[in-house]
Amino acid sequence: QAHSATPEGAPFIVHACEGIDNLARKEIFDLDRLRVLDPNTVLVHGLAMGDAGIALMQERRASLVVCPSSNQFLFGQLPDSRLVHEIKNISLGSDSSITATGDLLDEVRFAIDHYGIPPEKAYCMGTEAPASSLRLTEGEGAIRKAGRADLIAVRDTGDDAAARLSALSIADIELVLLGGQVQLASDEVYGLLPLQAKQGMECLWINGNIRWLRAPVRLLMREVEAVLDHNSARLGGKQVRIPEAAEVTHA
Repeated sequence: QAHSATPEGAPFIVHACEGIDNLARKEIFDLDRLRVLDPNTVLVHGLAMGDAGIALMQERRASLVVCPSSNQFLFGQLPDSRLVHEIKNISLGSDSSITATGDLLDEVRFAIDHYGIPPEKAYCMGTEAPASSLRLTEGEGAIRKAGRADLIAVRDTGDDAAARLSALSIADIELVLLGGQVQLASDEVYGLLPLQAKQGMECLWINGNIRWLRAPVRLLMREVEAVLDHNSARLGGKQVRIPEAAEVTHA
């Protein structure tokens, strides 16, 4: 019913083969028997997928999102490395921060370090591949003229963008744009923004770094601290709190 209700040309996303038992292994074939495995289908996880499952996905031209650190945490096992090399439309996901190693950049580093994904492949799995799998049509996944302008910016070290992925973390992100609108800025970049771009942004201390976010940070932190002890809040495994005035340059 969910597949039938999916609009034409939109992705049909379903968790599948998330496990290491026979039930998880046969899910890919159950989906095919239900006739919901097609070019618009995006499977999430695929941990239990073997040779036959990989071949079937290729035949049906379905897409896959792997979440290796979450699989390692929950099952002590990583997806078969052949998924990365043989499935054309494959992306990288961070899954829940409860089970994953952290945010998406943390997941990228994990995939490179523990899963053996080359940086160039990991770069594609976080940009062009998901844009294609999710049927995004406004230039997402790449920097192009008249594109959507979903961007992150880091300091230029002269290194190739893909090569930087093996070391990038939230501490390196200076600016985030969604649809051309500033969503996150470092304290230094925030000071360079025009007044209009600053409106609605609040600051948050994240593991020693000040970041300005387009979100009701103070309200959210009050709600968190009403339940948790002061200064015990975590976001993607990272400590967060409202910064002291002396810690913020551009208050």
